[in-house]
Amino acid sequence: MSETKTAIERLTPHNSVFLPIDYMHGLMSACRSIDPGLLKNNAMALAKIASLFNLPTIGTGDRSGRSYLGAEMSELEDIIPQGYFILKTVLSVSRPNLQNRSA
Repeated sequence: MSETKTAIERLTPHNSVFLPIDYMHGLMSACRSIDPGLLKNNAMALAKIASLFNLPTIGTGDRSGRSYLGAEMSELEDIIPQGYFILKTVLSVSRPNLQNRSA
C-alpha cells in the first residue's frame, strides 16, 4: 500500500479568517456546557491571537444590546477594531446586514 503525503499549507491572513459567532452576553450567560467566565476568557484569547496574526475578522452580534440576545462582547471590538460586524438581533436564517465596525 503506497502512502501519499500531502503538503500542509501554513495558515496566513490570506487563507484564513477569525469568526467570532454569537459572542453576545445574553447567549453566553445561557451557556451550560462551559463556565461563562471561561468562555469569555477563551474568546478574548482567540481574538488576541487573531489580532497578533492580523487575521481578517467577521463576527455577529448586536452592539446596542437592545435585543434579548444581549450586547456583543465589547472586548472583542477593543482587541480587533478593524473587524467586520454582522448585525444579529434575532435568531433567524434571514440575510443579515453587513456593516464595517470602524464605520
